[in-house]
Amino acid sequence: MSTHAAFLTDEEIFAIAHPLSQPPAIVRWFLKNGFTEIKIRPNGLPLITRVYFDRVTASQAQRAAVGTAPQPDVDAFRRKRGAGKLRVVGAKV
Repeated sequence: MSTHAAFLTDEEIFAIAHPLSQPPAIVRWFLKNGFTEIKIRPNGLPLITRVYFDRVTASQAQRAAVGTAPQPDVDAFRRKRGAGKLRVVGAKV
């Protein structure tokens, strides 16, 4: 009988967030990808329970399957003040 640890191992976290290798970058990656309920281990890596990981990834897969995966809000971007103006940083106008 195979038993899994209650939390993701360091190796699993590195494999999921590959090619990232620095703990702060890996934490940001998890936060950006919907893992909002995480704690930080003493080594800087995120502490994520296996049950929570399965719940978040299943939710994301279900939204993607029905076509409701998060999309950029293009209309909000266009309504943003000055969005229609082309701005080039460092160029003299």
